[in-house]
Amino acid sequence: MRSKSKLPLASSATAWSLSLSLALLSAGCATGPAPAASAAPTATQAKAAPRTQDTAPTLPDSLAKSDLYIFSAGGRISYGDDIDVALNEGGFKRPERSASVNRVPGGLGNNYQCYGWETANRAFGVLARKGKVVLALDTYEHADQQALDDLRAAYIKLNGQPVSVEGTHVHYDFWSTGEARLMLCSTVNELGVLSFSVALGNRDLMTFFRMDPESAKDDQAASDRLFTTRGTTSGN
Repeated sequence: MRSKSKLPLASSATAWSLSLSLALLSAGCATGPAPAASAAPTATQAKAAPRTQDTAPTLPDSLAKSDLYIFSAGGRISYGDDIDVALNEGGFKRPERSASVNRVPGGLGNNYQCYGWETANRAFGVLARKGKVVLALDTYEHADQQALDDLRAAYIKLNGQPVSVEGTHVHYDFWSTGEARLMLCSTVNELGVLSFSVALGNRDLMTFFRMDPESAKDDQAASDRLFTTRGTTSGN
C-alpha cells in the first residue's frame, strides 16, 4: 500500500511488511507533505524511506545466534532461526483470514526469500537466506497504547535499556548484540492513531533499510519538521 503521504523510519519498516517491497519492516517513515485533505499517514500507508546504501550488504554464510528475539502469543523468533520453524511459532502463524505476501524487496537479489501475511490491522514478514531468518518484522496498525507500553517494558526487562530516539510523533528503541539488532518503533498520526513495529535482523541489513539509530535521528527530525509545517499551514 502506498500513498503520496509519508513519514520517517517507523513507516519504512511497516511499509515493507505490508507491501513487502519491505521497505521491513515493521517495527520507519519517509518524509514529505501529505495531501491537504488527508490525515497524517499510518505506518502502513507511508512510503519507505530511501535506503542508506546502494547495494545490500553481504551477509556471512554462517549466522551467529543472538540472545535477541521477538515474541508473540507464546512464539518467538531469533535471528538465524530456521524459516520453517519461525513461520509456525505462536502468534506468528498465518491467520486463516489473511493475505499472503512474498515479494522480496528490491536490491536484495535472488539469494533471499520473503514470507509473510497481512490482515486489516497487522502484518508480519520474514526475510530468509539459505533457509535462515535474517530479518523479521511485525507491524500493528490502530494499536493500543497499553499494548505498546507492555511490549516495550518486556523488551527492556529482557535486554536492558535501549538506545532511544524520541520525536513529537515518533519513537524508536534499539538493542544490539553481535550480528543482530532489535528495533521497536511507533508513530502517532494527527488523529491520535497509534501504529508500531518490532523488527529483528542482521545489523547491516537493517541499516540497509534505515532501521538504525542514525537513520532514526534523521527521520525523527524530518517528521517533527513535517508536523510543524502542517500545524502552521492548518493555522492559516
